[in-house]
Amino acid sequence: HGNGEGGVDGVSNNYSQIAANRLAVTYTTDELQSAFKGAYVLAFQAPDYWYNDYTQQAKTIIDQAIAEFGIKEVFVSGLS
Repeated sequence: HGNGEGGVDGVSNNYSQIAANRLAVTYTTDELQSAFKGAYVLAFQAPDYWYNDYTQQAKTIIDQAIAEFGIKEVFVSGLS
């Protein structure tokens, strides 16, 4: 599946997975913000490809967000 959202030299700016896919921005719509009673959206970007397994780093960031913002529920989704 293309790896279009992975980091690439000169393009590792976290923009591609937000602009190229509706998945991340869908959760920011008024309808879904209302349904979830507010939602934080984290859009991760691996510095190269997810094949290199950045799962633990992603989990650490999620855990930090939970602690900082008092998040009670977590929904995880991804591409492909």
